[in-house]
Amino acid sequence: SSKRRRKEELLGKPFRRPQHELDPNGLVPLPVKVCFSCNRSCRIAPLIQCDYCPLLFHMDCLDPPLTALPAGKWMCPNHVEHLALNQRNLSLSSRCQLFDHFQDRMSQHAVKLDFLRRVHRQNAPNRRTTHQHNKKTFKVL
Repeated sequence: SSKRRRKEELLGKPFRRPQHELDPNGLVPLPVKVCFSCNRSCRIAPLIQCDYCPLLFHMDCLDPPLTALPAGKWMCPNHVEHLALNQRNLSLSSRCQLFDHFQDRMSQHAVKLDFLRRVHRQNAPNRRTTHQHNKKTFKVL
């Protein structure tokens, strides 16, 4: 951390970065691509990227670990579609339709609007609960 580095610089100790994060010149290559599971870079082992999202994984970090690179499209374990694909009652054509449905990336703006619409529907800001109280009223003349 930068706090530890400053402390060691004040004490005169050299600060060392982990060797797996540095290139031969001692610099961190940019952009640093890190595994979603272990948060380590591609210097440890090669990373594979999900074809349906921007996440990266080491093959050993997956459960179960991959022994070879996927030949076709690969979906990371963070997708809910895995639950649907593991059901035995889905036919091959419906599984293909499911993959085609989730192949396109979703607009982040559309996700935010959908979220806000649902929250607004449940908790409308101007919605007031009307309580019938038996208050005495006076007529002002």
